[in-house]
Amino acid sequence: DNDSSRILSKFREDKIYLSERSGYLRITPHLWNSREDFTKFLSTLGALFNVASKVGNIKVSVFQIGV
Repeated sequence: DNDSSRILSKFREDKIYLSERSGYLRITPHLWNSREDFTKFLSTLGALFNVASKVGNIKVSVFQIGV
């Protein structure tokens, strides 16, 4: 899918590596990821949503994990 390719490409530009599975982004954080890694991910994601909201049809599933 072209939208998925553009989204993954933007993350790769920022050296954030994700995968696409069945139309969803797969994010797999690890213990060695730092707070800065997550801040960078959220910043890139936020920038994509600002653009995506103007572009079209994107499915989003959000869940929260308590810590």
